[in-house]
Amino acid sequence: MIEINSNKEKNVIFEVQLSGITPQELTGYLRVYVDGIEYGFPAQISENSIGVDVPALKSIVHRPLRSGEKFKAKLELVGNDNYLVPWDDSVVVKSSVMVEAKIVNEIESSKKPMVKVVESKNIKDSKQEKVPVKPVRKKEIEVTTEHLKQYMEKHGTKTERIQEILLTRCRNKVGDDNKKIFTELYNYYKKDKDPEIKS
Repeated sequence: MIEINSNKEKNVIFEVQLSGITPQELTGYLRVYVDGIEYGFPAQISENSIGVDVPALKSIVHRPLRSGEKFKAKLELVGNDNYLVPWDDSVVVKSSVMVEAKIVNEIESSKKPMVKVVESKNIKDSKQEKVPVKPVRKKEIEVTTEHLKQYMEKHGTKTERIQEILLTRCRNKVGDDNKKIFTELYNYYKKDKDPEIKS
């Protein structure tokens, strides 16, 4: 089962083992069925993993989605006259709680105002007193591979093999500097704070 935030994109990674066929010979889609409509999202296939970018469901499903709603889903692969379904389960909608507020100007009436601004008599010339702020010196923290793995585990990537795959991808992109690797991981999870990793 995959949890998908209705307001955010999600990158889903499946761990796979291919036998008798190469990734180049395969095409695949993650298919999600909502209200009788099939939505297909193309998969990027490699030797050890299959990645799928799922857009925010709110942007493609034209009705309000309730948190906890379940939809049928499956991963389909086609190649060399073979039709394969290595994963068949469901996705669950997870909605973020959002509250928006705005200031309402006070209106002269018998009703109580929603927002009332009270001026302080202690403030000279209607100007607020500025309080100096002392700068805080940041302490340099050494980032280790263990920190990176703990960060990935915290965000749902608990399989050691998948952790190594992600670390290798980051190293190939930015080198062996753990701080740069952490930045890459941060940007990866920023897409979706809790990406689903299947093993």
